[in-house]
Amino acid sequence: MVSIIIPCYNAEGYIQATINSVLVQSHDSFELILIDDGSTDNSRNLINNINDSRIHYFYKENEGVSIARNYGLKKAKGEFILFLDADDLLSPNFLKDRILSLSNSEAVGCASAVVLIDKDGEELKKTTKYTAVNKSIQILDFHTDIITCPSSYVFKSSFLKQEKILFNEKLQSSADKYFLLEILKSGSIQIINSSPMCYRVLTDSMSHHITTKLVRDQISYYAEIKQLFKNNKPLRRSFYARLCYTIAASSFYSKEYYLFAKYLLKSFILSPKKMISLTLK
Repeated sequence: MVSIIIPCYNAEGYIQATINSVLVQSHDSFELILIDDGSTDNSRNLINNINDSRIHYFYKENEGVSIARNYGLKKAKGEFILFLDADDLLSPNFLKDRILSLSNSEAVGCASAVVLIDKDGEELKKTTKYTAVNKSIQILDFHTDIITCPSSYVFKSSFLKQEKILFNEKLQSSADKYFLLEILKSGSIQIINSSPMCYRVLTDSMSHHITTKLVRDQISYYAEIKQLFKNNKPLRRSFYARLCYTIAASSFYSKEYYLFAKYLLKSFILSPKKMISLTLK
């Protein structure tokens, strides 16, 4: 059985389509755990109007996506885990192909290419496909062809329990990256070439708006990631130089000029070459 965990916050425009993409899966042994993270729209009624015994709805006060996912994980009973975002869609053989792959592999997770869609579910014509990640260096080095959205991944629940891996509740937008880095410390992710996930690109999502909240999340990510570089000083300096530059750029656009100057200087001190190359881009 697969436990599919969907954190939901004011997703009335997309939640029905997302649930329907689960209900038509060719692999039908699953439980669908919906964690309503304090929605104030019509999400609750839309969910409760879908009659299927595999759907389990839980309402809680709004505390953020990481806490909601961890809440759902505590409820999960399946052999496999999928963290599905409330606006993404699964292809019909999504579960079947990933479970088949994982059942014959030492890998602890499985993913495939991702298809980008717009708010209406139409495939975007530009840069439509991204490759799922299998190396921590690809996340740390900000590869543009890597997507870390958890909706594309199915994990073995035994591994998550054994390694006590949860979403970092101090993080929001960057929690996906941190979660995968934790996985890749001791496990591998199998990449398959079938059954993609459709990732909905919304211009009003946190990751597509440079706000004070996003800047603060990037700074928290900067603090939390330090323990990954204990034995690799060159990689640490390169990564932090780039992350500091990203924080500086975000701070500039959100008009937080003190943070802009602070992190731009940090980026230069860590790696002048990296900072200058990023500026020239």
